[in-house]
Amino acid sequence: MQTKEKLTTLYKAVAEGTYRVEGKRLSAPDGVWMYVGKTMYIPIHGICAETYFPDVLKLQRERLELFQLSWRASDEGEKDSRPVMVTTQPWQVFAWVATRYGELYMYINSVNLTREGVSVIIRSIARSWRQKSSKAEAVDLVASQLKRGEWAPVLTAWLGDGQAERWKVLRGGYQLTIVAKEPWRLSNSVSRHKAIVATGKEASVKLRESAGVYGMLLDLLKAHKWVVVKLATDDGFRATYKRHSLGGILCKKEEYRRP
Repeated sequence: MQTKEKLTTLYKAVAEGTYRVEGKRLSAPDGVWMYVGKTMYIPIHGICAETYFPDVLKLQRERLELFQLSWRASDEGEKDSRPVMVTTQPWQVFAWVATRYGELYMYINSVNLTREGVSVIIRSIARSWRQKSSKAEAVDLVASQLKRGEWAPVLTAWLGDGQAERWKVLRGGYQLTIVAKEPWRLSNSVSRHKAIVATGKEASVKLRESAGVYGMLLDLLKAHKWVVVKLATDDGFRATYKRHSLGGILCKKEEYRRP
């Protein structure tokens, strides 16, 4: 409702020529504004909640910390030494907080406006935990664990910053790529901002096996990055997915042909 009211006000100001632009802010006469740039957004205020999230995974502490480690290495930030997740993906909120269960504070930061539609930026703070590592330290630890044959940290690092190229997997291309500011920390095979952690179907198999019970949660959340892992490792799932995708394309073509 807050977003709709602000957009209505801004639209009226533009239509009537009463708007003003200061830097990258487009404002209405009453002070309502939106950021205008590569990504346009409207700030949102006063929408927040506090809750207690249960321990749904029931993992041993050592295993849990492996998943926490790579969230820290990727999308997880911090505020006053507390872990923070900022995302527009609801599935990612639940996938992350399952590893940071306990007291949780959440609020809506802003609403993005893109060609694809509207997305809400959700900021979550895990108040029951404190950060143990810097981001650079976490990335180094993930790389160290991978060298020892431990794939669990790679899973959540990929859920955070992994490049999910579904079309490549459907064509038989298997490449585990993670976007990073310092990709050389994760792998020797890098581009400017990407680390190619592993190639081949076996890498996806190891990634899926490392998930354990976490994979059941990702299934329930229908996480699109987890779907890519399943497409790479489950021939039956891939065949079914292709059939449904083809059916959807044919239906759209049929609708387009109708007068």
